[in-house]
Amino acid sequence: MGARYRAEVDGGGSGGRNREGGRDDSDRVAVRARGVFGDALTAAPGVLHVAAVWIGPSGALETLKIGPGAPESELDTFALGLARARCDALLTTGRILREEPGLDPALPVALAAWRLRERCLADPPVRVVLTGRGDLDPGHPLLLGPRVLVVCAEPAAGRLRRQLPARVEVVAREAPSLADGLDFLQHEAGLPSVCIEAGPSSTRALYRSARIDELMLSVFSAESPPPLVSAPGFASRTELESCFDRSHRSEADAPSGPWAFERWLRRSAGAAPDEVVRTAS
Repeated sequence: MGARYRAEVDGGGSGGRNREGGRDDSDRVAVRARGVFGDALTAAPGVLHVAAVWIGPSGALETLKIGPGAPESELDTFALGLARARCDALLTTGRILREEPGLDPALPVALAAWRLRERCLADPPVRVVLTGRGDLDPGHPLLLGPRVLVVCAEPAAGRLRRQLPARVEVVAREAPSLADGLDFLQHEAGLPSVCIEAGPSSTRALYRSARIDELMLSVFSAESPPPLVSAPGFASRTELESCFDRSHRSEADAPSGPWAFERWLRRSAGAAPDEVVRTAS
């Protein structure tokens, strides 16, 4: 399994005062967040998209798919965990669960401690799965979290209520989509801050309709393409620059190759001028 879902990698080292987390853990996360993204990232982000891409010689961005041979970076793993820790809910798709049967978004100890201190959120993010056809494995680890919502079309709702664990709440919608899921979470479920983990075919429409407030982007830039990239490609640099400001970029080397970590804010959010720094890998 790729590094992005290795939950044992914590936010700033595996130490801390105790296994339940504490100030030492939170401080390490805060220091690393500032080093990687130039900001403590303690404010609620609205709608946040977190993604990892490969940028090849042509400059095109291709989404990295998780699987054997996928490039690994501890800072990429940290970025994903930090994005989750910042939000009230994690929104993903049934397709992601089918492609990644081991996906478990449980927060490492250090990030849970940081979330409690900085966001005053004692509970983990609500896990939300959007599915059209309702083809979900009831034993998938993501569905075994403390609070899970499955948003689906009306015809699939009854079957999913019978098949899924009893603690999973099935929400039937007339026309489920990522945009509709965001509307439900933010305006009906009382979860205004949402981290989206979905592929480019699902998220491109959100960029076109200005639903994404912030992008945390991990960029792998080895010359040769990694074994697994996703089609269609990610939004182009031109598309991003048309509606976002890149507020920060840091660069770091990993055993897999060179990486960069970028934070993009929708222009109305008033991003600071771009800055590029080197970060210890």
